[in-house]
Amino acid sequence: VYNSGDIVANADDFAVALSMNAYYAYVYNSGLIEANGGTYSVAIWSQGYSSDEIQNYGTINGAIWSGYGDDYLYNYGEWNPGQTPSYFGEGDDVIINVGTINMEDSVIDLGTYSYYGNFFYNYGTVTVEGEYNVINMGGPQALVPSLNPNPFYNYGTIEFQDGSPDDILTIIGDFAGDGDIN
Repeated sequence: VYNSGDIVANADDFAVALSMNAYYAYVYNSGLIEANGGTYSVAIWSQGYSSDEIQNYGTINGAIWSGYGDDYLYNYGEWNPGQTPSYFGEGDDVIINVGTINMEDSVIDLGTYSYYGNFFYNYGTVTVEGEYNVINMGGPQALVPSLNPNPFYNYGTIEFQDGSPDDILTIIGDFAGDGDIN
């Protein structure tokens, strides 16, 4: 999928903007992918056993759900996961953020890993607003999250400055890097 326009879904309960079911799914977004649902807002949903690659140079508003393969999110633009938890499923998953991820009571769960572990590299900015923000690095098939062999690497900025002293980010797993926390 190559998107340079707008893909928008609105629903009272469950909105999915882009749904895929393939052996390999590739999304190149330089536009807008957005889901607005009352209960669930899923911008990108890749089902089944596919390995997924998402390259975002635009804006993604909503959760990302992926299946059982090794999944990659390269964020050079803006991702606003929202309150619907994002889940990257089983497999060795990788998130590389060079752009901005705006977490507002958001959950990013990398799921269980297969062999090498899950990776999260922040070279850009992760903004945190609200009291319930979680990045779960995942664990082995036994679902012990702290056993993921790779830490969350911060080489960019984690930004808590929104004018209120009530913001919380929980990272389940190890933490490394020489970036900034504001």
